[in-house]
Parts: sequence; structure tokens; C-alpha cells
Amino acid sequence: MDRAPGACLIPFAGPRRFGAEERTFYTAVAVILAQSLERARPFDTQLQRATDLQQAMLPAGLPALDALSARARYLPGTQGMQIGGDRYDAPALGDGTAALVIGDVQGHDAHASAVMGRLRVALRACAEPGLAPGAVLGQVNRVLCDLDTDRFATCAYLVLSPAGGVLRGARAGHPHPVRVGAGAVEQLRLDGGLPLGVDPGAVYPTTADVLGGRDVLLLFTDGLVERRDADIDTCVRGMAEDLRRWRAGARGRGEDLDALVDFLAGREAPDRIDDVALLAVRRGGSAPGRGMEPRPGRASAGA
Repeated sequence: MDRAPGACLIPFAGPRRFGAEERTFYTAVAVILAQSLERARPFDTQLQRATDLQQAMLPAGLPALDALSARARYLPGTQGMQIGGDRYDAPALGDGTAALVIGDVQGHDAHASAVMGRLRVALRACAEPGLAPGAVLGQVNRVLCDLDTDRFATCAYLVLSPAGGVLRGARAGHPHPVRVGAGAVEQLRLDGGLPLGVDPGAVYPTTADVLGGRDVLLLFTDGLVERRDADIDTCVRGMAEDLRRWRAGARGRGEDLDALVDFLAGREAPDRIDDVALLAVRRGGSAPGRGMEPRPGRASAGA
């Protein structure tokens, strides 16, 4: 090693004379610490590059959607490299409708973030006005299969018409969205198919529904609800029950989208491994999008 990687200070209560054995011991400690620092630096660099990639692949902010209000959060995993393949998006389509997208790429590394970015581009390219959500997922599925990334991805893709609340959606192995109404919190059951990237011939049925004027639609990845000691359906029911109790005691804030997503993001467990993406949408006035800067263990705000 031709340079000093750092300095180590070991204080003593008073003057001290070091014998030969002590000098040998502290020299060995210094060498071990120097080697540890040298090995840690490449990891720090790799983590920073992966984090930058993650931020670049997520939307810089949600667009202003006509007659829709939307909020989003991204929470990195609390363990490991704190990156992953969760994503959200809400592009406006040319016919006055909006596409609502949530997805999760297999893995928690830079490769997962890169695949997530490719899928986001593919979804944007395939999301044509009037095209059924199931057909869009079918096209994106074939793109991912052709990329041969050895990764699969789950996804929910919905198209919402703000005027009448007509909602059409399809799933590729992803959890069902949740509808938060005035008196109920329930899953919006969408027919589904295989995760993207598994079978190029997979078919994704489209389900039609209506989003009420005061309803909130929640799209999320499984990291928001998944717990080690319960299956996913039980975890979703637990989240729904938590939401009911929160709305009952929210003192007028139950209709506030920011308060709602902050509450959901605050439910995270300290030992959560998976990252989280969350998108909440309501029919009504929109607000300009704000920049979104994911930070470890914290929610990122968007409008």
C-alpha cells in the first residue's frame, strides 16, 4: 500500500511507553483497519452508483393529470444495498385518460433497477390511447422475454377516465389494487396472468370497474404489506383494517391524500427487506408534480 488510507486514534488516560509486543500488536491492528477501508471503498462506490441508477429510473415527479390527484412514495429496503426493482408511473394518455402503473422486478440489486428502467420505457412506448391494459401487458411481456434478462417482473396496469371514473385494468402476477371508499376498504379484483418475462405467449385479461368520485385507488408493491409470518392475503387484510382504524380516528384528514400515503409509508417494519412503491390516485383536482428523491428508510413525496 503506497498511501495512508486514513488515521486511527487510540487514546490513553496518561503517558504510556509501548513495549515491542504492544508496538507489534497496534501495527497489526493498523494494517487490518487499512485493508478493511480499502475493501470498503469499492463497495461504497458500487452502492452510490446503484443508488444513482435507482433514482434515475424512477420518475422525477408525477405529471399534472387532468381532473386527477395523485401521490406516490418510494421506500428502499432497510437491509442490503437499499435498492431494488419497484417502480410506479402515471403517464397521461392522449385521449384524456391516465395510465396507472405499479410493478416489481425480481431482485434487489443494480440489475433489478436497470430492468425496471427498461420496463418503464417499454410501458410508456406501448401505452396507446384506447388500447386494452391486457394488450399493453402482453406487448411488454414479449419485450421482456426478448431481452433475456433472467429476471421476471410483476405489474398492474390500469387506465382511468377522470370524467366518469371508468377504470380498466390488468395484472401480471401483482397484488390487487385496493379501493378506499367512504365506508369500506376493499381489494379491486383484477383478472391476472403470469409475471412478465416468464412466457412470451402469456395472456392478460382486462377487467372493467368504476372508481367513485370520493374513492382513492391504491396501487402498491408487496413490500408495503408483506411480513415474514403471514401470507400476502392476510397482510393485505391487515393493511385494510389499519386503514379503517386510521380513517376513523383521522379527525378530518381521512380524505387527504398526503396524510393517507404518509400513514401507509409509516407502517413499515424496521426489519423490512423489500423496497416499496406506492401510488394513490383520486378523481378531482391535480397539483403540479414535485421532485422525488428516494432516501434510505424514508418516504419520498410526490404530487
